Amino acid sequence: MAPQSTVALPVTRLHSNEQWFPQPEEFNLNNFAEERAAKRHPASYCPFGFGARSCPGERLAWLEIKVFLALLLKRFHLVRPEEGPLVPTECDVLLPDANTRVKLEAVPPLADR
Repeated sequence: MAPQSTVALPVTRLHSNEQWFPQPEEFNLNNFAEERAAKRHPASYCPFGFGARSCPGERLAWLEIKVFLALLLKRFHLVRPEEGPLVPTECDVLLPDANTRVKLEAVPPLADR
């Protein structure tokens, strides 16, 4: 390749590569599980690009996700419908079982409290 060449990376082809994502036309959340992600190339899924020239919008997207979650938690309480202990994991963090259900209960406005 000649110096100063432009290289175009077809991201949609990467994301639909059956080597990394079996049945790429169907959404499968398991494709993003840690075990599968560890087995594929780090750049095989790069919705915001990769490396030094990645999309500056990625930081904005993460910020928007955090703002959305903050607003959600401000307006709703997370409630476990069933009772039972949360068992600490080996790293001393309380994590629920994968089958634990959570529901949202609206927080009344300040004027109603």
